[in-house]
Amino acid sequence: MMNKKKTFFVRYCLGLLAMAMTIFVFNEKPLAVDEVKSEIGYYYEIAHPENQVTKGNAINLKMAPGQEQKVPITVVSTSDQDIVVDLSLNGARTNGSGGLEYGPTEFAKDDSMVDDLPDIAKVPEFVEIPAKSKVTFDLEITMPKEKYSGIVTGGLRFMERDQESKGNNEGAEVVNKMAMLVGVTLFMDESPVEPSLDMLAVEAGLFNYHNSFNLKIANQAPKIMSKLTLSAEITRKGQKEILYKSFKNLIQMTPNSIMKYPILLDGNLIESGGYTANVIMEDDKDNKWEWNQDFTVTKEQAKKLNDESVGVTEEPTDWKLIALGGAVAALLLVIVFLIVKNKKKATK
Repeated sequence: MMNKKKTFFVRYCLGLLAMAMTIFVFNEKPLAVDEVKSEIGYYYEIAHPENQVTKGNAINLKMAPGQEQKVPITVVSTSDQDIVVDLSLNGARTNGSGGLEYGPTEFAKDDSMVDDLPDIAKVPEFVEIPAKSKVTFDLEITMPKEKYSGIVTGGLRFMERDQESKGNNEGAEVVNKMAMLVGVTLFMDESPVEPSLDMLAVEAGLFNYHNSFNLKIANQAPKIMSKLTLSAEITRKGQKEILYKSFKNLIQMTPNSIMKYPILLDGNLIESGGYTANVIMEDDKDNKWEWNQDFTVTKEQAKKLNDESVGVTEEPTDWKLIALGGAVAALLLVIVFLIVKNKKKATK
């Protein structure tokens, strides 16, 4: 009975993953299947094998150690012209906002990752498709000989080469990059995997050209972590006053990946010196991770980041000093009022 529950749980999670990983992208906006056929000019069909464990277009396969398998994928052109479609396999990663990335990206994997998707699967670099025709290629998989728990996941991207669409105005030309992503997940063992998070480092940096303190948090388990919450506070080292804080929920992290989570400085300059990051992360299974980590910003680092950052104020806002100045100004007004009032009484 317990094994059946474990199997159901794992396949339920993979089903959710399958829905999330069959992605159509057009200028970062999702497209329905019919829109893909008309807008992009081609679409794909997957001949799912018997070891497919979920429904839908995403490829979710239960494999055996050392197993070799080919999954046929057909690209069908609806275009009146010959086209070339570039293909790429990418390991799944986590972006700084706590979202999942299945396309080409520079987001980092963790050292705990044993096998990335491109290490055990491959596709041709491209396929050439005649007008109104179709071409079939294979997703070739070679599993590691040693059995492992958890999943290896990523995405297969399709992108037409040399895409161009002309604007309405004569002489105006707009190039829109259109792509499709299909999720690929491979696993051997359906038993649950224990979650494991670690904060590797805290460092000053930039996020979208704005000053930030970046938390490097690693998912060190070969499973997707979801419904995570993060609460972080930054103080000066050895002090209790909170300088900056951040909270985010519904964070997701791909297996064995690093999330570089930014705590923005609200337009303030980065000041050199010692700091402490107090961070708490929790999942929806009552697991909790806490870190208290000191870090240092050198004068050279602060100057470089402040020079590169946009929208910074010349000096960090000292609200305590502003409040003190306001209180002093109010006190002076009261004193002046009392002096004037007393002088009027004396003249009478």
